[in-house]
Amino acid sequence: MKVAVIGAGVAGLCAARHLSKENISFLVYEQNENIGGTWVYSDNTTEDEYGLPIHSSMYKNLRTNLPKEIMQFIGHEYHCEKSFITWTDVLTYLQSYADRYDLHKYIKFRHQVTQVSPLNNTWSLEVKNLKSGVIEKTHFDAIMVCNGSYSTPRYPAIPGMDDFQNTQMHSHQYRTNESFKNKKVVIVGSGPSGIDIAIDIASVAQEVYLSHHQKELLNSKFPENVKHKTDIALIKKDSVEFQDGSVERVDVILYCTGYIYHFPFLSNDCGITVDDNYVQPLYKHLFNINHPTMCFIGIPWKTLIFLLFELQVLSFISVIKGKTKLLSKSEMFDDLRNDIEIRKSNGEATRYYHRMGTTNMRSYIGNLTCIFKIDPLPEVIFKIYDKTTERRKESLLYYREDFYKIIDDYNFSFYNNQSVIGSDVDSNS
Repeated sequence: MKVAVIGAGVAGLCAARHLSKENISFLVYEQNENIGGTWVYSDNTTEDEYGLPIHSSMYKNLRTNLPKEIMQFIGHEYHCEKSFITWTDVLTYLQSYADRYDLHKYIKFRHQVTQVSPLNNTWSLEVKNLKSGVIEKTHFDAIMVCNGSYSTPRYPAIPGMDDFQNTQMHSHQYRTNESFKNKKVVIVGSGPSGIDIAIDIASVAQEVYLSHHQKELLNSKFPENVKHKTDIALIKKDSVEFQDGSVERVDVILYCTGYIYHFPFLSNDCGITVDDNYVQPLYKHLFNINHPTMCFIGIPWKTLIFLLFELQVLSFISVIKGKTKLLSKSEMFDDLRNDIEIRKSNGEATRYYHRMGTTNMRSYIGNLTCIFKIDPLPEVIFKIYDKTTERRKESLLYYREDFYKIIDDYNFSFYNNQSVIGSDVDSNS
């Protein structure tokens, strides 16, 4: 068994750690010169020295929106005090993880996978050495796609976008708030990046208009110069007309509208399509049903990063090691259709089919641990996730000042400014 891992970010490093633990032969291909994927900050927002698009979407003032206590690999902890940490803390953590398990020796840096094709129950890869320009053709028994989901911007289709004569940009290009001083800015989208960037820009901008349709956000406290606006109806030469009929002259339109799943290296024979940002056909958002020796780590979103990735890695390894047998192809398709029907009946748009959230995440993780015989996550992880979600709604501007401490598998406490403000302790545990 020989496995190719595409990418040396969070998912790829986790794959490398567990493949090495199982003594499975593998190589990791990373087109950048460092580990860390999207957690590697760069002032450059366009192309690297080899003409490739900049992968990272990291901005300078980012702090995590999950506490570190629930975004770390099993058995490897952070060595920093705060719960909500900076991107530099995360990158340091990933470097310590790679050092601890001696993962660098498995990684081919500055190697870009340009094509993956199935070939007689194996996989044919074309890999370009970016420094020499040499393209190598090689073969593997299994493929783990770990190239990340936050590098290819998704733009909305809004009438008049081409008419706007001021600045338009995507959050992928956002690094600092300096260039927004005294400007009027429209933020399109109210996901985690939209909210964070709106708050970051508000400290220097004249006005920030947050364009969204999430009614629950109207009750959250924002800086005074952040104004809620409806979705955009029309973009003009130097202004924006919203669906409520109001018009604002603006200097910048900043699209915080997410990313698209992008796998330019997969041949059509791989049998994977992306339709309205839904990757299919995947069994459990993980296995390529058409070719189950290929998996995709990290497709689900709004979930427990790190821990969920680790469970996916362990699930795939369980199969390629022969510890767990997958369902038949037709049964996996049945399972996929059932998941699609449930999401349709809940009124979800196709582009949200990989979204987890509290309820779906619990069910999904429970399925993985049951099917692939993996130790379940302790209940305290889900409790902290739920509490963080609650605190984010209660105190959008200040929830990152909370400190969490895991007491045991069921209980935790949390603090703010070093004083206890709450806890979740089960007296029966």
